[in-house]
Amino acid sequence: GIKYPCNQCDYQTGDKSALMKHQKSKHESLEYSCNQCEYQTEIKGSLKAHQKSLLHKGVKYCCSKCDYQTAKQGNLRIHQQSVHEGVKYTCNQCDYQATQPGNLKVHQQSLHNGVNYFCNHCEYKTGWKHKFTKHQQVKHSML
Repeated sequence: GIKYPCNQCDYQTGDKSALMKHQKSKHESLEYSCNQCEYQTEIKGSLKAHQKSLLHKGVKYCCSKCDYQTAKQGNLRIHQQSVHEGVKYTCNQCDYQATQPGNLKVHQQSLHNGVNYFCNHCEYKTGWKHKFTKHQQVKHSML
């Protein structure tokens, strides 16, 4: 006959209502926590699904104050400083202030150093629009 397996342990039954009773009595009061973020659930199977999701592939660092997650510790530090601590990066050539060092670098290169086009897929940069367009077509298959 048809078997109804528990998604939280090895229990199986031919009676669907018996499965539901099993799950309530054996698993409902338990709490499972993700070891990579603050996710919690009462269902072991849900925790397994959460951990197998794309959410945690490469994610090692999670902000304790919001939902921000990253694979690089430096990115987490920059996020916490700019978003939660109000740290600003000031341009040494004008009054511009950025919330992240990368944004200050783009500002300085484009406004003060004549570099106006930055590829968001790699580190390519140029002051020439036609070279930038050609780069995106050739290197990243973009129109």
